[in-house]
Amino acid sequence: MDELRVTYQPDDQWTGKVTVRMVAGQFSGEGSAWINASDIGDFAKAIDGFPMPKPAVFSAGHGGTLDGRRPPETLVRVTIKPLGLRGHLVVSAELQTEVWNDEDAELRQSVVARFTTEYGLLAKFAQSLQNVAAGRVNEAILAGCG
Repeated sequence: MDELRVTYQPDDQWTGKVTVRMVAGQFSGEGSAWINASDIGDFAKAIDGFPMPKPAVFSAGHGGTLDGRRPPETLVRVTIKPLGLRGHLVVSAELQTEVWNDEDAELRQSVVARFTTEYGLLAKFAQSLQNVAAGRVNEAILAGCG
């Protein structure tokens, strides 16, 4: 079953850990990063509408180190965009592990997976994401339709 799961565990009143798990056919992956809950709420607002005027993108990672020894990395990126004229949408997740130093670069794991969904399922997911951002629930699930 194709699905996207987003969980959020607050660390304090400003930040918390978002974890994205994607299953699309035989492919699956999980990634996490530290973000502000309002970033989740902003993404929920961007996907809550019909028709979706433009692709909605959610990304999180870290900005690297000030001395440049650790470059900025995007660890989690979710994109949702319209597909064709029949009301379908493509859900894409790019997930990767964090690399702490150059020695670990060859051990990096990453996955890019996609599935299709529809606006009715997306509306339920957007509401769940709003609840995640508000701290009422800790997980939102978007199911695929294909």
